[in-house]
Amino acid sequence: MSNSATAIAASSNGRPRLNPAITAKLQALDPLLDSEWHKEVSALFKDLSNVERKYAFSRHLAPKGIRLDTQAKKLVFPGRPSPTEIRGEIKSPQLHSIINKLEKTYQELRITRDVFDFADLLESSLSIVESFDPNSDLAQKREKNRVRQAHLDQLVSIVRESEFTPPQTRRGLTTGIIKDYLIEVFIRHQMLGYRFRLTPIDELRQWNHPLIAEQIANEAEVRQCDVITTTRYIYLVGPVRDFKQNPYSARRFLSEDSAMNESTAFFQAMAIPLKSLNINKIANHLLWTVTRILTLERQISQDIVKLVEQFKDARLNALQPILKLEIAADGSELEEQIRKRLTAYEEVLVQQILSKLPLAVRQLAKSNDDHDYLFFHLHSLISQLATDVRDYASQYAVAYSKSAEELELRLLSYLCLIEKRQDQIFSVQSQKGPASSANSNTPAQEFRSAINTFEPQAHKLQQKLQALYSAQQKPRGKFGTWWDEVRNTHHKRLAAMASLEREAGQNQKQCLVSMIKTCKRLADLTVFLELEDVIEVDDNQRHYALPAGIEGISALPYLVQLWEDHTLLNFTHLRKSLGENV
Repeated sequence: MSNSATAIAASSNGRPRLNPAITAKLQALDPLLDSEWHKEVSALFKDLSNVERKYAFSRHLAPKGIRLDTQAKKLVFPGRPSPTEIRGEIKSPQLHSIINKLEKTYQELRITRDVFDFADLLESSLSIVESFDPNSDLAQKREKNRVRQAHLDQLVSIVRESEFTPPQTRRGLTTGIIKDYLIEVFIRHQMLGYRFRLTPIDELRQWNHPLIAEQIANEAEVRQCDVITTTRYIYLVGPVRDFKQNPYSARRFLSEDSAMNESTAFFQAMAIPLKSLNINKIANHLLWTVTRILTLERQISQDIVKLVEQFKDARLNALQPILKLEIAADGSELEEQIRKRLTAYEEVLVQQILSKLPLAVRQLAKSNDDHDYLFFHLHSLISQLATDVRDYASQYAVAYSKSAEELELRLLSYLCLIEKRQDQIFSVQSQKGPASSANSNTPAQEFRSAINTFEPQAHKLQQKLQALYSAQQKPRGKFGTWWDEVRNTHHKRLAAMASLEREAGQNQKQCLVSMIKTCKRLADLTVFLELEDVIEVDDNQRHYALPAGIEGISALPYLVQLWEDHTLLNFTHLRKSLGENV
């Protein structure tokens, strides 16, 4: 069936509703990273109507910097600015110094031919940017993000134009394989962070080619590989022992280990060229290579293995079907439908996965190997769930849904929290007592305490204000009006109301400051989404995630939105954010 045949009928306001699969591909497309973006767009546009193409261009392509060259009658991408080009817009002297260092690094990268030296420079250049600490200043954080993004954009261009010499490897790495990995895996991961998309093993099993669907998929699962699919290659990346290590490191990808006087080789990752799958010699070499990917030696209890399999099954057979259900066009309010759907999704997630974790870390996991295995698979699963929700939100009807956005943010925040607390929860130490559970509840308890402290005073002040306002609006006869003028009652009431508003604002500000202090003091138990790159920086607001449930792992975290303007603090909304029925 053609794309146009599957495109959803135009909405009532005249804008077309595209097939969700097309929308997802357009959203994921990056004209800088995807060297063949033009071919991909042409393929997607082939079966779209003119109206659908215009809509797809304005909504998905133009915001990415893609322009229509009316003279050449084709789409073009002029590129994105480098750190040098945005220097004049950066106020921080420290970031100016960093840009100077980056410019020197670019010069070195352009003349470096040894690929290992090239990878070293590539990774060290990122460390230069990461060395800048914005100290919780959102304005500084925004500037750092701009410099970092411009730097990553510049690295893409440099890698694409570089002429480094490919090393002699047993995997047969070519310049094309290395460049594609550096851009599509290493740099893309740096750009997207938690939103970096992996290919689930079950998707590999659906390939038409038996080499991928059977042999490669089986080996990737056994060896616990991350799978990344690009236009020309499939990359399998072996697991790291310590989660703080970057599995997609450029230097790690290039390395090869050997044993037994170099008669046996071991690799951290491999590339599968999609155009060569039917060449027997290459296919046999790929099968040999995949058996050489280093596998972590772990003694895993069967209880943990079975639990992880149950979690995977829950995603495929219980959670994904909820998101695939059609959104009814029966006149029901759209956002309410989406909210109910995602509430049901979260309930199933808690029931079939999250609620089982406290018992798993306390009793089922018998060793640190068990805990590591559980943590890595849980992290991968939650990442996939966040991707599923993001794909669900790519539907036209869900595109602006607050419920969908919040669920994704809570899933990503859950990842942040378990990363921060891995050593406290996913270790044999966690079986010794309930201390971590008490600690995990502290941020939410302190938020509720702040609300209980400041909310009663806010109500009293509001009642006084309302009384004065009512008196001010009350109709007065001629004598009453004259008497109020004699006593200057009107101005006295205005002054009293202004005083009460100042007092109410001060009360709100104290509550806001109290909550922010809690998050700063308990940084290991909270997530400041803007500062930790879960959400874009916004001058007007900040978002915090607080652990919820037993051990902080049996439920998704609370997501609390705080406006920088303290007068917008709403106690009712805060209570709802903390799971209270108001």
